[in-house]
Amino acid sequence: KMKVLMDLNELAEGENCHESCATCAGTTQDSCLTCAPGHLYMTDLGLCLQRCPDGYYEDQVSNSCIGCYGNCASCPEHPSVCGSCDHHLILFNGTCVTGCPKGTFETDDYSILIKGVAFRLIYISF
Repeated sequence: KMKVLMDLNELAEGENCHESCATCAGTTQDSCLTCAPGHLYMTDLGLCLQRCPDGYYEDQVSNSCIGCYGNCASCPEHPSVCGSCDHHLILFNGTCVTGCPKGTFETDDYSILIKGVAFRLIYISF
């Protein structure tokens, strides 16, 4: 058996890191382990950015960018609550769907479904 141990001396701090990183595993922008002040960490890419790109939720508690769940194009309130959807999908109650649920219809902007209300007019003649 062979054990591989990471040498803590290999972790770079400050001067050896990209300017957006506080600590890193290399000198490139995508090798950040922690971020410099004013930056948010994208765990899936190892990047530190000043703001989260589309498709990510800005978590102010952990100072990180968390990818939106499902087919969300944006999720400004929470990673699991869509604000907009990927192409050809429709937003309904914070989720992205392929078609209108029963009793709903698509709006002119193709993004939000509104519950349809049917009115029955009754004429009474005297």
